[in-house]
Amino acid sequence: LDIKDGSDSYEDDENDDGIDDDLLSQPKIFDRPTFLLLYLNDDTFGSSDAQQNELTAIIEYCTDNPNISIILVHEQDISKGGCKFDVFFKDAPQKLIGRPYNLFQDIAIPLYSMEEYRRVSLNLILKKINEIMKDSITEVGTIRS
Repeated sequence: LDIKDGSDSYEDDENDDGIDDDLLSQPKIFDRPTFLLLYLNDDTFGSSDAQQNELTAIIEYCTDNPNISIILVHEQDISKGGCKFDVFFKDAPQKLIGRPYNLFQDIAIPLYSMEEYRRVSLNLILKKINEIMKDSITEVGTIRS
C-alpha cells in the first residue's frame, strides 16, 4: 500500500529503521489526532521476518508519537484468519507486549462477519475514533499538538 496516495502499489523503499520511506515522508509532527487501525488475525504477526520487522517499527513509531492512536480490531471469522486472542501474545514480538509499548493494553474491538454484528463492530470503531478525537480537543476548542 502506497501510504502517500492510497494506491495499491507497494514499493520496497525501506530505511535503516525498517520503516517504509513513504511513511517517513509524512509530517513528523501531526497537528491533529491520527490513527493506526491494526487488524489482528492469524497472519498479523505470522508473516516473514522482514514484514514483521516493518510492522514492529511502525507500531513503535506510532506508540512513541502522542498524536497517533492505535486501534486494535480483532477478526472473529475463522475463514478470514480469525483466531483466539492469546495467539497474539505468542506471535507478537515480546518487546511490543510489555513496557514501554503495551500494545495490548486496550481491549481490541471484535470484528464479526454477520452483517448485523459487523455493523456493531464498525460502529464501535467509529465510536473509539470519536472518543479519541474528543479527548484531543482542549477547553478552548483546539487540537492538542
